[in-house]
Amino acid sequence: MKTVLCVMIPSLFILTACATKNHHTITPPTIVKAPDFSKLSTKSCRGGEFINTPAVLKLDKRGKVTDVYGLTIQDKKLAKQITTQFKKAIYTPYKHNGVPIARNLDVAIRLKCPG
Repeated sequence: MKTVLCVMIPSLFILTACATKNHHTITPPTIVKAPDFSKLSTKSCRGGEFINTPAVLKLDKRGKVTDVYGLTIQDKKLAKQITTQFKKAIYTPYKHNGVPIARNLDVAIRLKCPG
């Protein structure tokens, strides 16, 4: 069910603004326990460099990360370390009308390699 709110200036017969509110909203997750990327150690990550990669986190109904995919890092050891840290993180779950649901969370990562 949607509610549409429109503001009109009757004297000018102009529709000035219109907004739609969806009653079936999905509340996004928030971080409860953040992943710790402070101890990434790998040969391909030189001190001071930045690593930029997208990732998709699969969250269950409790906000636990059950899978990580979509990393664009060539170094498999580094990708495994990042995946492990994401799986240790905890988020509040997505909620649809107040009910927790399982859903994917798209994130962009920018990490500075330890120097």
